[in-house]
Amino acid sequence: MRKLTVYLVSTLTVASVVGCSTVSHPSAPRNFASTDDPPLNQSSSVHTTAQNPVAYVSNKSAASSEPTALSSVGRSAPLAGVYHPYRLHVVSPLKTVSGTVEIVRHEPDHDHHINLKLDPQYATLIDTKNDQYEHGNIVVEVIPMDQHDVPIPVVGQHITVTGAYVKDADHGWMEIHPAWFINGHGSAHYTAVAAAASVQTGLSGNGDVQTRAQSSPATRTSSSASSAGLSLMSFTRDVMPGNYASITIHGVPGTTASIEVIYKSGPSHASGLLPETVDTTGNVSWQWKVGTRTTPGNWPVYIQDAGKALTETLRVH
Repeated sequence: MRKLTVYLVSTLTVASVVGCSTVSHPSAPRNFASTDDPPLNQSSSVHTTAQNPVAYVSNKSAASSEPTALSSVGRSAPLAGVYHPYRLHVVSPLKTVSGTVEIVRHEPDHDHHINLKLDPQYATLIDTKNDQYEHGNIVVEVIPMDQHDVPIPVVGQHITVTGAYVKDADHGWMEIHPAWFINGHGSAHYTAVAAAASVQTGLSGNGDVQTRAQSSPATRTSSSASSAGLSLMSFTRDVMPGNYASITIHGVPGTTASIEVIYKSGPSHASGLLPETVDTTGNVSWQWKVGTRTTPGNWPVYIQDAGKALTETLRVH
């Protein structure tokens, strides 16, 4: 009888401790970690994988050492670490979606920008601005604070993303921003210090300007447009595959300007798209051949000079 009593007390004690440490959430995201996913960075504070459905806090963290259930991947402040959070209107503080990556780029504000073609069951999560400016894709942003834990995918990869589902009020399109899990890898944990550092990183990298600003159709037909201090002088907006496109901007004399053209297949590697020095009059030009097999569509052109950025659209027919 004495041994049985001790066993019951021990069982009740364990159940009590586990019950106190488990946090429930109405909707748990699915995890699709594959063998191709990069390994977790072991220096992070909280880690989860599909094979290990419990997130354990590292001894390096000042947080509790109790395990946290995988279902509690939401953040009490979903926009923590985002600079100028007022530009993002939270539709859902926790959303999981899946799709195929069409564009990946590292932006001047140090976010990793991912254009994700959503799987059919999530098609209603985008709006007309996503169709007009983001090729019908939802925008996924991995902010500096989360880049230590979240693996950045490659074009063509099928991924599952968890983060805050928001409307970007500056541009009008829908985003998962920030995304703190990709394919089950990431961290729901953050500290106030890390969030503050993330905000400062974004601001120091031109977070105070609209580096992805899109002008209205009427403005875009003008012979001269500007964004963040750069002026568009001329641009062959419409081109056929196999023909040449060219663009001239006015920037800061003596600086080095860069250009990137993103097609459906990814960044263009055309020989004419190398960094160029802005001449003494402040002008710089690029000319490149659009490949004969380039997919027709509206493709973004990104130009940076002296810490400023300009976005235009190349229409391939």
